[in-house]
Amino acid sequence: MVPGRTGVDGDGTKGAPWPGTISPYAVESTDARAARAVGDATGLVALRRLCHEIMPLDETRLPAARGVVAFWSRAPHDPWMAAVHVTTVDRWRRMTECLAEARAAGEIRGSAPDERRAGTVLAALAGFQVDALLVPHTATPDRQRAALDDLLAFFQRDEGRRFIP
Repeated sequence: MVPGRTGVDGDGTKGAPWPGTISPYAVESTDARAARAVGDATGLVALRRLCHEIMPLDETRLPAARGVVAFWSRAPHDPWMAAVHVTTVDRWRRMTECLAEARAAGEIRGSAPDERRAGTVLAALAGFQVDALLVPHTATPDRQRAALDDLLAFFQRDEGRRFIP
């Protein structure tokens, strides 16, 4: 908790700088769940498990998505909140390590850099969080999982070429 910042309890917002936004507590909670879920797994299995803990798949993770989306609207205007976001995204860059492990194990192909692929995964996760709140009928847990699996399957093909219109 940062001195001078207070928040509310519940819905993943304990210690948040403003009511209803994400907090370091919610990030730590997600990180702890992810560490347990990933365990000793590596490569694409580890990446998939990590993503599932960030995705709003149930009533444990959906409130965190509410906080995240509210946080994004405020973070550009507050240096402390912006720093929290950068730190969180950097921590979730563990995805790059998972992709490197997958590449070394022959699970993924292509010349696309792992950092770019991790950015693609992070963008998909952000989209899942927004869609779960705004169009929940199209962002069911099954659809989210299927979309993630499609993305990971894409990484398993040789997709190093870029789209050129």
